[in-house]
Amino acid sequence: MHWVASKAIYFNEFQEIPLVIFSEGCVIRECAIKTLENVDKPYFFVYVSSSFENIKSAVEHGLGVSLLPLRALTNDLYVLSSEHGVPSVPAIKLVLHIAAQGDLYEFFADYLRRSLSE
Repeated sequence: MHWVASKAIYFNEFQEIPLVIFSEGCVIRECAIKTLENVDKPYFFVYVSSSFENIKSAVEHGLGVSLLPLRALTNDLYVLSSEHGVPSVPAIKLVLHIAAQGDLYEFFADYLRRSLSE
């Protein structure tokens, strides 16, 4: 995961980070908040959603900054670095347990592994 912003905004102008963030209970949300709080970086929520596409669209339209995988990057987005005043993001570890068996479940598990490894 990486801090991502729209090319339409100049990120360095913000004293507080405007967060476009996933809903409560999401590990990405928790990672973003803890990462910022660990370095005493002020932030505020500008948009909250459980939809990946809505989060991505809000960032593309310049509403704020979010943690997104590299595969989410478009021509309208760029990755922020420490030069922009954001802290580095620790690795997010997830465990995938599949109780059911079958080709469909394996296909879905493989898709998740590939998507989350980026």
